[in-house]
Amino acid sequence: MQRIVDRNALWTVDCLILSIPFLPLVLTQRPPYAALWGLLLPVRPFAYARSPKRRSFRSIRISLVTKGTNFQTVINSTASWHNLKHYPQLIFDVLVDAPETDRFRKALPPFINVYRVPGADSFQANFARHKARALEWYRIQCQLTAEDWVLHLDEETELDDFAIQTCIDFIERGTEDVGMGTIFYNGRNHWQNTLMTVAEISRISEDWGRFQLPMRVFHRPLLGWMKGSWNIINGAVENNVTWDTNCAAEDFWFAFNATRLGYKFGWINAIAREQPPETVNDFIRQRRRWYTGIWSIDSFSVKMGLLLALLVPLWALIYPIVALVRGGSITVPYWFFLWLLFSHAADIHGLLVACLMEDLDTPGIGVMSMLWHLLLSVILSPITNLLQTAAMISVLVAPAPGFYIINKA
Repeated sequence: MQRIVDRNALWTVDCLILSIPFLPLVLTQRPPYAALWGLLLPVRPFAYARSPKRRSFRSIRISLVTKGTNFQTVINSTASWHNLKHYPQLIFDVLVDAPETDRFRKALPPFINVYRVPGADSFQANFARHKARALEWYRIQCQLTAEDWVLHLDEETELDDFAIQTCIDFIERGTEDVGMGTIFYNGRNHWQNTLMTVAEISRISEDWGRFQLPMRVFHRPLLGWMKGSWNIINGAVENNVTWDTNCAAEDFWFAFNATRLGYKFGWINAIAREQPPETVNDFIRQRRRWYTGIWSIDSFSVKMGLLLALLVPLWALIYPIVALVRGGSITVPYWFFLWLLFSHAADIHGLLVACLMEDLDTPGIGVMSMLWHLLLSVILSPITNLLQTAAMISVLVAPAPGFYIINKA
């Protein structure tokens, strides 16, 4: 302690070295320590349900998009739709962006509509490719209006009755045009691959800060942070923004442009469940696609925000580097030491809360296992952060080609 903290100093050279990467990171969170403030917000699971009705609607189209490679995953995730058939406004659609649709039509029940996205010879968007092209064709095919809403899901996203009822309350009793909620990654393979589970726990902590906080406080996402699944969008918004983009992160692009047009975003206080990647290779390739798409957006703020958001692991390496240069010791004022301690505590707090909440939501996990998982999350999160940073750096050197689909259970 005495070698690190100088109670008589107000500023040291080490302060400058440590502040160069860290201070911009804190300031660009908008506001600083967004996850901490997000966790201080009341959860309010019935906020919309207790509000008066303001709007009516005709339909909610539950839209699941698949390339067809994870066939069993689609069967598993749509199994819960049987419990949602009592909602008369729901339309269940599976959108297959591949020629092989017959096996889906045979395996899925009749109440689920199976659409095949036409080939390039039958449908060509101006810019859209891959998933964006499928969504653009679907938007046109469905002839959406302001009375229609689309609930977008990935292949593995699992919903329950409470999630759907919360969406209905969001539509009828809210005023926002786009909604998004928290995703837990415990649908399948929870803690089967420890490193990959920890990587997705970090994403849950981001839900409360980077995603939830600006939507609840400002009714808009930070830059364009919106997930490609578990979001509900009004049909008129989709028609105005469209999905006609060659950006590989079509969800980010959509939110970024919807914000530019002044549409309001809100937070759905319900949980959808997915699964983490099965391998490190899938994890890296998935992140490379995301960062390639986000980096392609023509916005200085987006590019700088992405770079600064990934400085955390590199910042952690500053400590040993400074120590080696200075002969094995670092000296900072007492106030600076407290600031660093608070910053670390805020990050760890968000990680621990996310880990505990996800485990509590998962049946069959005992108290001792939960405690062990909390420890693993703290120990392994620097490794997963470094993997994400490596994926980002690789994108700056060579953008990811195509649209990689990870393997799912």
